[in-house]
Amino acid sequence: MDAQRAFDSSQPQEELFGMGMRIRSVRVALRFAESVLLAPGQQHARRNAWAAVCEDRRHAADRRHEADRRHAAATVETAGTAGTRSTRH
Repeated sequence: MDAQRAFDSSQPQEELFGMGMRIRSVRVALRFAESVLLAPGQQHARRNAWAAVCEDRRHAADRRHEADRRHAAATVETAGTAGTRSTRH
């Protein structure tokens, strides 16, 4: 098969690399080539993005835990202070 004919929009019935995909335009051919060539990179980028999301969730959980701990300590301190005030009166 002649490569020029595969990308010629005047012959839309040609198949690309014998895969059964019909070329309708140069745009379609370029999108197909991009998807084939960039697929591994996109998968890697998705994995990195998901890892970042998971890390952000871990950090948020740590911050919530730390805030809860500080709040509980402040509550105990306030209760202790209030208890000593009431015994003085």
